[in-house]
Amino acid sequence: GDNLAAWCRAAPRSWREIVDAYVQAARGLAAAHRAGLVHRDFKPSNALIDGDGVVQVTDFGLVRAADQPEREPGPPAAAPAGASARPRESAGALQLSLTRTGAVVGTPAYMAPEQHAGEAVDARTDQWALACSLYEALHGDRPVPGDSYEEIAAAAQSGTMRPEPSDSAVPRSIRGAIRRALSRRPADRFASMDELIAALSPPLHARRWWIAGLAGAAAAIIAPAIALTLFPRGGDEVTCTGLDAPLAAIWNRARAGALTARFASAGTGYTVDSAHRALGGLDAYGAEWLAARRRACTDARDGQSSSERLDRRMRCLDRRLVEMSALIGALLQADPVAIRGAGTAIGRLNAVSDCADPRETVPRPSDAQARARIAAAEDDLARGWAFHALGECERALPLARGAAEVGERTGWSPLRGRALVLRGECENRQGDYQASVATLDGAATEAARAQDDALIAEALADRFYVLGDRLGKPADALKGRRYIELALERAGRPPRPRAIWLHVLAIVLLNQGKVDEALAAQTEAIRIWRQISPPGGVNLIDSLQTQANIQLSRGEFVQARALLDEVMTAEVSASGPEHPRVAAALTNMGVLEVHRGDMPAAIDLWIRALDIQRRSGISDWIATYNLGLAEATVGRWRDARATLVDALAAAEAAAPGDSLPVAACASALGALLVRLGALDQADALIARAVRAGGAAGDVWLAEALTSSARLALARDDVAAARTTLDRAARVAEPDDASVALLAAEVARGEKGCRGARAAYEHVLSIAGADEVLETNAAAGGLGECLVELGDAAGAVARLEPRVAWLEEARADPAAVARMRFALARALAGSGGDRVRARSLAESARAGFADLGAPGERHAAEVASWLKRR
Repeated sequence: GDNLAAWCRAAPRSWREIVDAYVQAARGLAAAHRAGLVHRDFKPSNALIDGDGVVQVTDFGLVRAADQPEREPGPPAAAPAGASARPRESAGALQLSLTRTGAVVGTPAYMAPEQHAGEAVDARTDQWALACSLYEALHGDRPVPGDSYEEIAAAAQSGTMRPEPSDSAVPRSIRGAIRRALSRRPADRFASMDELIAALSPPLHARRWWIAGLAGAAAAIIAPAIALTLFPRGGDEVTCTGLDAPLAAIWNRARAGALTARFASAGTGYTVDSAHRALGGLDAYGAEWLAARRRACTDARDGQSSSERLDRRMRCLDRRLVEMSALIGALLQADPVAIRGAGTAIGRLNAVSDCADPRETVPRPSDAQARARIAAAEDDLARGWAFHALGECERALPLARGAAEVGERTGWSPLRGRALVLRGECENRQGDYQASVATLDGAATEAARAQDDALIAEALADRFYVLGDRLGKPADALKGRRYIELALERAGRPPRPRAIWLHVLAIVLLNQGKVDEALAAQTEAIRIWRQISPPGGVNLIDSLQTQANIQLSRGEFVQARALLDEVMTAEVSASGPEHPRVAAALTNMGVLEVHRGDMPAAIDLWIRALDIQRRSGISDWIATYNLGLAEATVGRWRDARATLVDALAAAEAAAPGDSLPVAACASALGALLVRLGALDQADALIARAVRAGGAAGDVWLAEALTSSARLALARDDVAAARTTLDRAARVAEPDDASVALLAAEVARGEKGCRGARAAYEHVLSIAGADEVLETNAAAGGLGECLVELGDAAGAVARLEPRVAWLEEARADPAAVARMRFALARALAGSGGDRVRARSLAESARAGFADLGAPGERHAAEVASWLKRR
C-alpha cells in the first residue's frame, strides 16, 4: 500500500482518521520497544497503510538495541576522494529527505534533539519522531522550522517549535499530547510509547465520567492521581507522568463546548467573542497549573525539594484546581450579567505562582479527623474565592463563614485567617463596610497567630482600602500604613501582595489630596504588575486606570491619555470591542476630555460607551449621568432631559433609596428642569436630591442644595435662595464654582448687577477647564450686567466667545437665547453690527418660544426690544 505521507496527500483526511492511522503506527513501534529495539528513523514514508486501513511500520535498517550507543565506533566516515561539494542551497534540500550517515543517524527533519547531538537514544526518541510526523500530517507543516540541516538541528536542540495553526480543529488534548512527546528533554516526554498511545486515544467512558462528575469531583480525582504518580511501586523509578489527568477532568473539549454554548445563549452579541477569549484565559491558567504540578514532581524526584514541601505544593495546587473548577461550573450556570464578567473573573483567580513554595508556619493538627475537616474546608474556601471572583458574594459568604468556623473548632489559625479575609472582602462588596473592617481586623489577628506575615499584610491592606476609600476616612486608614509595610518586609516583599498594597495606598493617598505620593506608589505598582502580569491582566488595567486619574488631578493630560489608550488596547484585546469593559474605558476617556475642556468630544465618547452597554443589556447610571450632564453643559437641553431621566432610572435600579447615585441624578435633572421652566417637576426631584444628598455626603448635599436655591430664584424667592445658599456654602468644598455662581445669582437678586458684578468675575477666575457650565453661566450673567451698567463693549468681549462656543457645540436655541439677546443689546449699545444684533435678537426670541409657556415673558421682552429698535 501507500506510505502515510502519500496517503495523507491522496484525499482530504479528518483529524480523527489521521490520529487513528498514527496510533496504529505507534503500536508497531511499541511492539519493537517491548522487544528491546529502537527504530531510530521513523517518518511518514516508513509506515505503510493497506487498502483495509491497516498500518505497518517498515524500514528497520537503522534499528539498534536500546542499550547500544548512538555513535558508530571509530572516526566519522570521510568523503570519497574527488567528490565535489554540492551548492549550499541544494545540499540543504537533500538533507531533508535523505538519511544522514556518519556522526549521527536518522532523517534530519524527524530526528529528536538527542540524535542531532549524537547522544544516547531510547524508546522516547521514536516517540519524538512519531509526534513530529503526526504534527506534520495534522497541520501541514513540520513542527521544527528550518531549511537546512544546520537550521533544523539548532531549532530542535533549542526546543524551538512552530506555533500550531490558530484555527486548528484538532482537540486540545491531542495537541497537548503531541507537544509533550516533542519535549526537548527525553525525561519530559511520555515514559513509554504506550502512554503516548493512551493520550492520543483516551477511553470514551472516561470522558463521560469527567463530564458527569464535574461539580465537586476535583478533590476526589486529585488525591489518587498523586498517589499513583509520585510514589514508586515495587522499586520502579518515579516518572512524574499522568499529572494532567485532574486538569483534564475539569477542563476538556466537552466542557469548553458547553461553556461556549452558554455564552452564545446569553442573548448579547459580544458574548461569542468573549467566550473564545475566556476559553483562552482558562487554557492559559490550566497550562500554568500543569507546568507547576510537573515542576513540583520533578523537583521532588530529582531531590531538589523535600517530601514535606511537595505535600504543601500539591495541596496548594489542588486548591487552585478546585477554584478553577468552581468558576467553570458557575459560568455554566451564570446569567448574562455574570457572564459579562467572565474574563475579569478568570483574571482574578488566585495565582498558581503562589504555589511555588507555600509556607505553613503553623503545623496542621495531628488528629486525622481534624485534618480531614480542614482539607474539606479549604476546598470550600477555594470555591468561595471563585464565586468572589465572579462577583457572587451571596454564594461565597456561607463558604467563608463555614471555613472560618472549622478553623476555629480545629484551632488551626491559617484557615480561619484566610476565611475571614474572604468574608471581609465580600462584606465590602455588599456595602457592609463597618462589618468588613471588623472582620478584616479579626483576619489580621488570626494571621498574626499563624505567624503569616503575607496574610497579615493582605488582611490589613483590605481593611486599609475599606476604611480609607469606602468609608471615606483616609487619615484613619493611613495610621496603619507602617504596620502593613512592616509585614510585607517580614514576608520578603512578595511582588503580588506588594503591588496590591501599593495600588490601594495610591487610591487612599489620592483621596487625601496627596497626589505626588499617590503617583509614586501607583508607578511602583505598575512596574511590578508589568513584571508578573500579562499585558491585559486585570490588576494591571486597574492600576493603569488609577494612574490616569492621578495624572488628571495633576493636569498631566498627555500622560493620562497615554495610560487610557493602553487600557483601551488591553481591554479590546482581552474582551473584544463590544465588551462592557471597553465601554468603561470609553467612559474614562470622556472624563479626560472634560478635564481638557473638550465637552463635545466627551459626549461622542460617552455615546459610544452607552451604545455598547445597551447592546449588552446593561443600564449604567454613571455613563448615562455623565452624558446627560455634558449635554446640559453644551446646551443640548432636549437630549440632556431624556438622558438624565434614563440615568435616574438606572440609579434607582442600581441603588434604590436615598443613595449617592439617586442624589447625583435627581439633582442634575432637577437643575435642568429649572432652566427649562418646568418648576413643579423640578421641585419634587430637587427635594429628593437634598434628602439623598444628606445621606450621600457633603459634596453631593452641596450640589443638591445649589439646585434647590436656583429653584427658589426661578420663583423670585430671593430670601429662600439666600438661606439655602448659606447652607450649601457650609458643606461645599472651598472655591466650589457652582456655589460661587449661585452666590453671584443671589447677590444679583438682592442688590442688582452692581452687587453681582464682582461675584461673576470671581466665578470666572476660579472655574476649571472642566467647569464649562459655570463658565458659560457666569459669562452670560456678567455680560447681561455689563449691558445694564453701560459697559456695552465689555459685554461684547465677554459674550462673543461664549455664544460662538455654544453655537459650535450645537446647543439648542433655548439654551443660547439669553446670551444671544444680551449680545444683541451689547452690539447695539456699542455701535456694533446692527444687522447682526437684530439677527441675534430674533434667534433669541425663537429660542425662548421653544420653551413654551415658561419662555413667553422673555420672548415678549425680546419682541418689544426689536420693535423699539
